[in-house]
Amino acid sequence: MTSSNDSDKAKSESGEYSFEDNPNKPQENAVPVSVCESTKKVASKFLIGAIIAAALLIGTVILLYSSDIFTWQSTPVISDQDQSEDSENSQTNNHNGITAEETSDVIEFVEVIQIFDDFHDGAFENVILINNDETAELKLETTKIEFEKNIIADNFVSARSVHAVDIDLDGDFDVLGAARYIHRIALWRNDGINVDTGKISFTEIIVDDEFQGAFSVHGADVDNDGYMDVIGASLYDELIAWWRNNQDGTFSERKIIDNYFDGAIFIYCADLDNNGFIDVLAAGEAVDQIAWWRNNGDGTFSECIVIGDNFTGARSVHTEDVDGDGDLDVLGTARFADKVVWWENKGEGKEFIEYIIDNGFDGPRSAHATDLDNDGDIDILAAARYSHQIALWDNDGDQNFTKNIIDDGFEGATNVFSTDIDQDGNKDILAAAVYANKVAWWQNKGNGQFARFIIGENFKGATFVYAEDIDADGYKDILVPAVFDNQIGLWISKPMHTPTGTFVSPVVERLENLELENISWQGQIPNQTRLRLQIRSADSAEELETASWHGPHSTEDFYTVSGSPINPLHNAHAILQYRVFFETDSLLTTPRLNQVIISYKHKN
Repeated sequence: MTSSNDSDKAKSESGEYSFEDNPNKPQENAVPVSVCESTKKVASKFLIGAIIAAALLIGTVILLYSSDIFTWQSTPVISDQDQSEDSENSQTNNHNGITAEETSDVIEFVEVIQIFDDFHDGAFENVILINNDETAELKLETTKIEFEKNIIADNFVSARSVHAVDIDLDGDFDVLGAARYIHRIALWRNDGINVDTGKISFTEIIVDDEFQGAFSVHGADVDNDGYMDVIGASLYDELIAWWRNNQDGTFSERKIIDNYFDGAIFIYCADLDNNGFIDVLAAGEAVDQIAWWRNNGDGTFSECIVIGDNFTGARSVHTEDVDGDGDLDVLGTARFADKVVWWENKGEGKEFIEYIIDNGFDGPRSAHATDLDNDGDIDILAAARYSHQIALWDNDGDQNFTKNIIDDGFEGATNVFSTDIDQDGNKDILAAAVYANKVAWWQNKGNGQFARFIIGENFKGATFVYAEDIDADGYKDILVPAVFDNQIGLWISKPMHTPTGTFVSPVVERLENLELENISWQGQIPNQTRLRLQIRSADSAEELETASWHGPHSTEDFYTVSGSPINPLHNAHAILQYRVFFETDSLLTTPRLNQVIISYKHKN
């Protein structure tokens, strides 16, 4: 154990620790259902009429209980289309469904719908497709990204680490930070855009200001109450600890996970044993270990479980399913051993097998795992401080890695991260350089090539980087702590888009024996942006190519209101297409489309 009184020294110029240092399908709004009015509302005055109506009602209820296709609503809504798997009318991997209306006497079937939310087979012009988790999204192409610098915290002495989570569950991301020399873990609550300044306002909340040598911080819900808690690593006190979110803007007293993890320098949280509880991982630079603590599910944790030992100068830890077997593996860097390593999780965190990715990467400070080339497997990124390199190891799918140098002139490369900065569907690279005092990103061109762009310069001691959408505009913003400037910096992304773009759908087969009714869509249409749609139809693909596009009334107009009635002329044809015009008057924003819905009604 390193003494914090006798053998510790003050901060070195590099700000680095050494052994001597003292160191987060609402379909009701999608389709305004045009309810077929009951032309004859059954209201018999005779007993037999009542009996028949009751029999119909009982029979329909039995049908409803035996099938998931129909929904019974006092106000009609769109049913869950994913359940209509038996329909043979589903087109282009989209969905059909039926809704029903309850009247006082009978249940009347109202409409059938086709949902189009997989846009891959369409035609794009100045529009790109982004896959966000389980949803797809169309938007205007981004031509370039500019960044606007903001300072969240000043006098945050020896700022070391940042993370962003929604602490107060208000829908925006708040910022956590760790400052080594003032021994502080702090939260900056995101209060939204200040109407006077036009910038985001933050309120600082001290989580703990006696956490000696606070070096790393992470936000995660470790007690499964739905609120993000705070987890930290203390270099001087050798502590791994957490603070419960009291759900009122305050935090509990410090709760100790481990009180003797020598050189606790990096913290990370993930469910390593797949039991539904968030576990804690850490790198101990003095003890030369990567370790984890199993979450017992009651706010307590197991004893320290060592993943990697004799890992000289253990500096960072990260998790990802590297081998694609369904559980999280562990990635680590050792700055004195010059190693980048991953440990295969053999299941439930019970055993880990070490694999060396690189054992000659000079002074690696951090690593990150993600799919950089969109081939479905996990690649590895790392930053090497002494060789000034950002490197990528390409995974061939069998966990054989090929090294590629992305940049070998990023002086003092200290931390690396990856996210899709320009929203082109490719993961880009972010890094901070402590010697160069720079923050940069490398645009992934999608062909194995990367282009560097500087985000911020003269940010002294830039030592960590993280990205999240702080201003809720759909684009990732950049968070960086500066060791020597004693600041937490926030660079707000300012994307520039093409002014117009077009998407043309694949061919859609019109449902037989039904009449087209409405066209609706879901997405985001900010101020100064528009979505405009048209439809064309024909009886063959050849005829469709030359058919005229129509709006609700003619070839000269457009569907501009979701839920608009479809021009009835299309009922005469067997197939159709829709096209969407994306337009913006402000190049800083774009409309976004997630879903198009075509509804039908039974012929009169």
